[in-house]
Amino acid sequence: MWDPAARRYRPTPVYDDASTAALADVWRGAGVRVICLARLNGLAWEISRARKLVINAFYDEVRAKALEAFGEKMSAGQRALMMRPRPIEMRSSGRHQWLNPEPREPHSFSWFKTVGGLPDDPALHRAVIAYASDYTLLGTAVLPHGLSWMRGELISASLDHAIWFHAPARADEWLLYETDSPWSGSGRGYNRGRIFTRDGVLVASTAQEGMIRQARRKSGSE
Repeated sequence: MWDPAARRYRPTPVYDDASTAALADVWRGAGVRVICLARLNGLAWEISRARKLVINAFYDEVRAKALEAFGEKMSAGQRALMMRPRPIEMRSSGRHQWLNPEPREPHSFSWFKTVGGLPDDPALHRAVIAYASDYTLLGTAVLPHGLSWMRGELISASLDHAIWFHAPARADEWLLYETDSPWSGSGRGYNRGRIFTRDGVLVASTAQEGMIRQARRKSGSE
């Protein structure tokens, strides 16, 4: 619908049934762009996780263990990266692949939240959750190989990252992040994630493909 005051076309709601809404945007009468939106009274189902997964490693303790185990092998840049203050607190419910070289199943759990409290702005909480969802996702694909970037064994980079929000959540309260990787190959790894509140509500899902390559070991002449 044309709005003379704003000199623009405003989307017009169009409802075709009880569970779907569409916004039809006509531009100069020449085209229609339709965005479909699910309404709240549609069918609903979600997976849930047990509430009592044990947190067995504090992030500061894990950083200290990393420095103790690999400090002599770290470059100055790696040490600075490990010890810099972070806005997101991460706690693992399992072993970290960069501390343990043993290959294992590409499936992990971790908890995260902001270090401090946040304002009551849902958009801000979604943005922070999206930011935090990149922390542990890509590394899931290398768990079966027992390799770690911390030991200089990997070269990796994110190729794409997607997140879908299913329900409201606060980023300053503990959220459980479950990640798994069903496939890796040809120098790439595919990873999936699900984010739950402490009472088991699925609030977001993620997916990421990344470049993952084993670093070439330098010879004595290099």
